[in-house]
Amino acid sequence: MMKKTCVLTVLIMLGLLSILSAQSEEKKKYANPFGEKINQQAKKIYKNSQNSWEADLGNGIVLVYIPPGDFEMGSNENKDEQPPHTVYLDGYWMGKTPVTVAQYKKFTSDTEDHFIPEWVSKYIPGDNHPAVWVSWEDAAAYCAWLSEKTGLHFKLPTEAQWEKASRGTDSRKYPWGNFQPSGKTVNAADKQLSLKEKAGWADKDTDDGYAYTAPVGSYPDGASPYGVLDMSGNVWDWCRDWFENEYYINSPKKNPTGPKRGRYHVVRGGSWNFDTKHLRCSSRFGIRPSTCNYDLGFRLCLEELPQRHEDTKVHKGS
Repeated sequence: MMKKTCVLTVLIMLGLLSILSAQSEEKKKYANPFGEKINQQAKKIYKNSQNSWEADLGNGIVLVYIPPGDFEMGSNENKDEQPPHTVYLDGYWMGKTPVTVAQYKKFTSDTEDHFIPEWVSKYIPGDNHPAVWVSWEDAAAYCAWLSEKTGLHFKLPTEAQWEKASRGTDSRKYPWGNFQPSGKTVNAADKQLSLKEKAGWADKDTDDGYAYTAPVGSYPDGASPYGVLDMSGNVWDWCRDWFENEYYINSPKKNPTGPKRGRYHVVRGGSWNFDTKHLRCSSRFGIRPSTCNYDLGFRLCLEELPQRHEDTKVHKGS
């Protein structure tokens, strides 16, 4: 009797160990694979509706993870986008939306510098609108300030990081796909703008609901394949790179960071004040780094790599 009891106990223990082992493997499979710093800083890390990792750092700062791998950069649409070419990028985090007025105000209050003029509030009537009238130097200073506050190394995205976060790996024309922009996908020059300003370039047959900036994240139908928002329209995004018309001809195939020097920095994405030709994922433009404008903002990028190579296999091709 005692022998049978011992055998039964062993079988039960083996069964429990098997269940716990299976649960551990399942947990490991879906656990986030990211470094210690971001795990410490994030209030939560989770999968979004596009099955991409998101990290909520609090204070409205949400980052989306863009996994490592190749994508097709450029197009044949304009000369400065040629030639289309394959680029490999390491994994990185991209700001889900542009930096907001509320987030930027904390920076200006803390540094007592880099203020947005009061008259610009006409174009950004709420704290959840994107911060504008921000030069490249202002944006870089914000990244340095936030890095010091958090212990995470924030930068502006490179042009390549911006484009991959916008179009993914299927060479789509717009973040939402290949169909034309509409009032449901993007905030661009439209009927509302033409009612407020003399904007002959505005599409009066389209109504996106806003004459100027919209609150960030107002167009979920325009999300990129990774779930990044406002990659087209609303405000231009500053990029880290210097701009050069023919850079793609001899650009590096892995983690390009742009020319070593230049007169202009890259901006991407178009805005509420521009027509739809600038909304394409591959469209690029260059302006002086000291430039401030009421449709020019920025978003964050963080090059925090996963802890172990094997964990990234779960996300391959996402």
